[in-house]
Amino acid sequence: MIIDAHAHVYDVLAGYGPRGEFRPLGKGRGIWATGDVEQFFPAEYGDLGFHAETLVRLMDEGGIDHAVLLQGGNYGFHNDYTAEAARRFPTRFTAGMTVDPYAKYALKILEHLHRDYGMQILKFEVSETWGLTGYHPALRLDGPEMTPLLSYAQENDIVVVYDMGPIGTASFDPGALFRLKAAYPELTFVMTHCFFPREDGSNDQRLAWMRELASDRFFFDIANLPLKNGNFTFVRGFLAEAKAAVGADHLIWGTDVPGVLKRFSYRELTSVVTESSVFTPEELALVMGENARRVYRIKL
Repeated sequence: MIIDAHAHVYDVLAGYGPRGEFRPLGKGRGIWATGDVEQFFPAEYGDLGFHAETLVRLMDEGGIDHAVLLQGGNYGFHNDYTAEAARRFPTRFTAGMTVDPYAKYALKILEHLHRDYGMQILKFEVSETWGLTGYHPALRLDGPEMTPLLSYAQENDIVVVYDMGPIGTASFDPGALFRLKAAYPELTFVMTHCFFPREDGSNDQRLAWMRELASDRFFFDIANLPLKNGNFTFVRGFLAEAKAAVGADHLIWGTDVPGVLKRFSYRELTSVVTESSVFTPEELALVMGENARRVYRIKL
């Protein structure tokens, strides 16, 4: 089974971030409050939004069995739509939720999404460029506003997913991950994008962080590495080093569709891993599906 453990759907682009609100212009494009226009996904895959039906079709074409639907502020919070997608396509989707920790009723929102919608994955897009830190500059991964949400997640066996952006941004704080791991010993964490590897001389440090964090409750998704590097050879080399650092049982494949579809097809995003020699067949089964099934408690 192949599981895309980092995918997105939304009925209409309705983001908010450091450039203010993001509104759709049609054909996959939108405009920020600053006047910046951005092509968010290829026009052939939608108009105002990237819909669940479209993702199912692309998954069928790409040989993907299941997807974990995560969220982020750059295209808007879509808890209702994401939950609806999982209800309509229960064998194809597992829905993740998101909450702004600064909202007065953040905990009430989380409780509602968990109890009434049955969501068991909580994603925090805290990156300065695309997420919460862009409009909440004082936000810290282990700040006081996060405590009630993380405590609730630990009490209810909810998996917490973080995207804290790349090195050099205000949201990047690996030290907080170590503090969180110690403070919430029963909480399962997934760190997205493997600290955004680059050919910048810092990959040894990224791998060292991964090695120290990896445990039976701390994992790493490898989504969007091809797009961010544009070099499959580099990506495969980094994955080999990541496997040596944390083991294939701690790496979770994903794509970050639909944004990555501006450059790569679903089959290409799969082949960067499946057509390499980085993983044995047994390891490949873990990375491409079994790890996601186990970590995200996917029941199929």
